[in-house]
Amino acid sequence: MSGHSKWSNTRYRKAYQDAKKDKKFSKIIRELHSIIKYNNNANIYDNTKLKLVVNKALSYNMKRVTINKIITKYHQQYNHKYISHNVNYLIYYGMIDRITLMIQCLTNNKNRTINFIRNIFDKYHGIICDYRVDHYIFQKKVSLTYIVNNNINRIIDIAEQLMPNDILFNKKTIDVFFSKQKYKDILILSKKFVIQPSEIKFVTIPYIKYHINDKIKQKLISIIHNLQSNVDIKKISHNAIYV
Repeated sequence: MSGHSKWSNTRYRKAYQDAKKDKKFSKIIRELHSIIKYNNNANIYDNTKLKLVVNKALSYNMKRVTINKIITKYHQQYNHKYISHNVNYLIYYGMIDRITLMIQCLTNNKNRTINFIRNIFDKYHGIICDYRVDHYIFQKKVSLTYIVNNNINRIIDIAEQLMPNDILFNKKTIDVFFSKQKYKDILILSKKFVIQPSEIKFVTIPYIKYHINDKIKQKLISIIHNLQSNVDIKKISHNAIYV
């Protein structure tokens, strides 16, 4: 016998996959709580951000029962009024080597989260900004993702009819971008076509970009990896471009 166990390998692989899945589900659940609290609205038909998060949860195969339990909890227990779960949606900005990072967080302890972020930036000789920079460095867009399957010309025709701000061609997908103000109109118009987007989401895109070399690239990757180790940190955006 070789001494290898197929069951043992399967068990460890499944344990790793389950841990990764639990971490993703935990972030989505915290995001659901935060979006409802931020908009003071648990109605999925009136709260577009909540609808996006629900679609995201379903795309990760989260059970509809679990999602509904979170949403209906506010209606049933608190007589249609949102009671704080002490989860806050926060955005922090940091700069390092002329690169700006936007760090979006879901946390029940603001001091814990900011201290963690500050320690990371101190380690890499960066700074935490005391002012908002998103209005002139980052912009929010609505992204429609289409899967390419011998239908690229039809997808381009759809994109042209929707009149997007930008189109990004990837190996297996095409991303079509619109201003966030057009979200409701795009949602209605996109349903009229035979080919439907595989995903609709809000994305943060930098419009002031900074080119970096290989050394700074490795430093940036290391910073992002360290930040992502904290479950409070939901998303990290930056304006660096590697040439």
